[in-house]
Amino acid sequence: MKALDRSEVIRQSVSVLIYGFAGLLPLVGLFLAVTAVNRGIRIRRAYSEPIPVDHYRKWGMRLGVLCILLNLCVVAVAINYLLTQTDIGLLVKSP
Repeated sequence: MKALDRSEVIRQSVSVLIYGFAGLLPLVGLFLAVTAVNRGIRIRRAYSEPIPVDHYRKWGMRLGVLCILLNLCVVAVAINYLLTQTDIGLLVKSP
């Protein structure tokens, strides 16, 4: 893994926060939230010194995890709704 300099860590930590906020978008945000978590982990592994803007990275990762969970809940509700509608349509017969 490539070592990062201080300015690169700051830039990438801010981008993690931006990706975390962008993760709030429905469905498309799932990919951005995964990117936020992934980049946050990579920054922590690549930079051994204390990160000056570590709170940006941490909040971006928290938002990313929250957005992943919210998107998965939305997908689960949509699938449940579709399956319920399909089952009701098959069980109710017209006279």
